[in-house]
Amino acid sequence: MSLAKKLVHERFLENAVKMPDRTCFVIEKKSYSYSKVANTAKKWANALVNQNNNQPLKRIGIFGYKSEEVYISILSSLLIGATFVPLNPKFPKDKLSEILLEANLDSIIVDINNFVLLSEIVEQLDGKLAKTPTIFCPNALAINESIPDYSNDLNRNIRNNNASSIAYIMFTSGSTGKPKGVPISHENLNHFLDICQQKYEIRPNDRLTQTFDHTFDLAIFDIFMAWSNGACFYVMKDLEIISPIKFINENKITVWFSVPSVISLLIKQGILKSEIFPTLRLSLFCGEPLYKKHAELWAKSANNSKVENLYGPTELTIACASYTFDPKINDNGNIVPIGKVFDGMSFKIIGENGEEKKLGEIGELCISGPQTFKGYINNIDATRENLVKFNSSEKIFYRTGDLVKELEDLNLIYIGRKDTQIKINGYRIECGEIEAKILENSEVSSAAVLPWPVENNINKGIVAFIIGEDIKLDELNKVLEKKLPWYMHPNEFIILDEFPLNSNGKIDRNSLKNSLEKRNLKNAN
Repeated sequence: MSLAKKLVHERFLENAVKMPDRTCFVIEKKSYSYSKVANTAKKWANALVNQNNNQPLKRIGIFGYKSEEVYISILSSLLIGATFVPLNPKFPKDKLSEILLEANLDSIIVDINNFVLLSEIVEQLDGKLAKTPTIFCPNALAINESIPDYSNDLNRNIRNNNASSIAYIMFTSGSTGKPKGVPISHENLNHFLDICQQKYEIRPNDRLTQTFDHTFDLAIFDIFMAWSNGACFYVMKDLEIISPIKFINENKITVWFSVPSVISLLIKQGILKSEIFPTLRLSLFCGEPLYKKHAELWAKSANNSKVENLYGPTELTIACASYTFDPKINDNGNIVPIGKVFDGMSFKIIGENGEEKKLGEIGELCISGPQTFKGYINNIDATRENLVKFNSSEKIFYRTGDLVKELEDLNLIYIGRKDTQIKINGYRIECGEIEAKILENSEVSSAAVLPWPVENNINKGIVAFIIGEDIKLDELNKVLEKKLPWYMHPNEFIILDEFPLNSNGKIDRNSLKNSLEKRNLKNAN
């Protein structure tokens, strides 16, 4: 049945009636049933309305990290017709303050471990916020005792919503340093969930992972694909993600979803062996380029699983293209394609002058369709820049900033970021291309390339950070000399034991750049 006209939480409520005792999520071996979560969410929703003097609540922040409060609060927010705004207590205080200044929240639900931190941040912003949000900590003892049970009276002062209403707002990094708020409607999310269900057929007996925190939109896949289909997701600790064998097998996980960096971490540990994940039937990766040799090793380790590479910016609702990896297909590419855009979506590949690129030509990927957001909050300039029409078409396309080309089989392959193009001696270079060539060396498990040094905004060279076993730099240099023109050769290799990762589990390139700057400063002294 199509979800298109539903509100995204309605399927959860239906499942709470049809299968009340089935588990909807698990945290640290504690199981939460559909009926318990539904009743608790209703209770919190009504208490939240009470705390705000029965005033309609438009936007509710959710401040926590992989806790029961986070997941139940998502449902509570939607039940009262509000938009939920994920907030991560692990972010720097300055970043959280910037988001709060932009978000215009009516209330913030916080888990008990982060109540003090949130209170401090809100107090520091006193007088700067357009309005000061109330703080609701449902599991704090003093508050919890005072919550009346309104679970059977959920129609009081609830905002009327429809499919075009905003379900959540994700804040992404902006090129100016100011966070950009991306509003995603119920309709956007429902199309995504519909397509994914057609592709992956999530069943009530499926067990999904939750490797992402709720401020990374890939987490929405795990939560709502499980809840829409009577399944459950298992919340993973950070240490369990980088060494997940025990977790996957003990919990009989059937659907794995993470960034591809996890594979290189397992390779580094030497634990990615054949047939070690027998319960997996789906292995999904998104958020970074997926390298072919990594996909091959994962496919062997999860020998009963289909391996999928997904692609999609936050503005296009989690993912909008996918490719099923087949190790039997013998091509010369080192990066797994991102595949074809989802049904109902359309795309163009555009050159620098707005011309449409032909098959095999590289250009910027622009996508249109029902998963496309309507525009950033409080940022008209960024909206105009990124949402465009081409020629006489009435379709509105989102400019992804990603460079791709269409292959002969009509699959798209990711080339790199338009905004990470660099120039060395006048030559345009994609760092991703250099990384791909480095990774063709079997001794290298992961690589990140940065321009360095940079003098007066001019790139003077290239540094490659690499991870691997028994790397022979002389041999690696010789290989690259054969595969890359001279101006693309790294002038320095730095071997690391592991990469710094950002809050979304991706390689933290800013941290790598900072390490170079610190080293430069130390040498100068």
